[in-house]
Amino acid sequence: MAIISMAIAFSPPGHGASGSKEESRGFSGRIQAGAGYVTSTDQLNKNADKRLDGLNSNADRFDRGIPLVLLDLRYTFASGRQLYFGTPMESGGRPALSLGAVVPVKDGGKLDVSVFASPFEKVWQDPYLLGGRREDTDKTTYGAKLAYSDILGTPATVSYSLANVDVDDDVIGERFDTLERDGWLHEAQLAYAIPVGRGMSFVPSFEFSLGDLEGDANSYKGYEVKLGLRKFSSGYMFNLFAGIGLNDYDDTHPIFEKTREDISYSAFAVFTRSNLLGKKSLFSSLIAGYRHRDSNIGFLDADTFLGGLTIGYKF
Repeated sequence: MAIISMAIAFSPPGHGASGSKEESRGFSGRIQAGAGYVTSTDQLNKNADKRLDGLNSNADRFDRGIPLVLLDLRYTFASGRQLYFGTPMESGGRPALSLGAVVPVKDGGKLDVSVFASPFEKVWQDPYLLGGRREDTDKTTYGAKLAYSDILGTPATVSYSLANVDVDDDVIGERFDTLERDGWLHEAQLAYAIPVGRGMSFVPSFEFSLGDLEGDANSYKGYEVKLGLRKFSSGYMFNLFAGIGLNDYDDTHPIFEKTREDISYSAFAVFTRSNLLGKKSLFSSLIAGYRHRDSNIGFLDADTFLGGLTIGYKF
């Protein structure tokens, strides 16, 4: 679901806590599973109505339960280097299968290099089809990401990712070549954590994205400003962020005869409770989120809400 792309990376309290290199050596990980509930008016989502009443009618709200499964497995060497595999939830991207390495650098920072793939997404073959049932098709996204955190000993982080998008049966792209959806996605982000108290920090960030797709009407430049709040303690962790973004598209949409421009507003929160039932290895996370997309093309306006609960085990 699109709303999940608003999630910020999170880990339960105590996982990866500071300590000696010797204490943190070897295998560690966390596994969490649960369920979520999504309600949305996004007509581009493949869970929306299969039949459209028209391209100017109000969207019908749909509801759906979704499974939530997150995995984070790591091996830490005596040098502090790490290898990891999992399904991280990150700002600007859906949960994806990721394989990577974290390497400490001399200035006190960390370099994180990874490859990722999202092979199980579904999209409409033709989102704008009238007079028939819309059918879905597979969408595959894969790429690589480079992140540099704790730069020169400061709480600054920069990252860049490059992803390739492939839509299997892109019927709308065959109808209008300016609406083809295959291509490349670039995302660059700068974030800085500002301590404001014991275990608490504000995290302003800015993200620039570039959709270099084969269809010019689907290609865009994106800008997003976010403000996050992180609170850690021995018993819980709380992450909250709110953001506003703009996607400015390159060419005229051939169906609506105007160049698309979207403004999005989002908020997302994760509350994680450790030592669940008095067990240090158990934790639970409560998730809530909202996203509003306000487009100059009314068909593309959307409101999406997400709620979820997971139970996890760490080792």
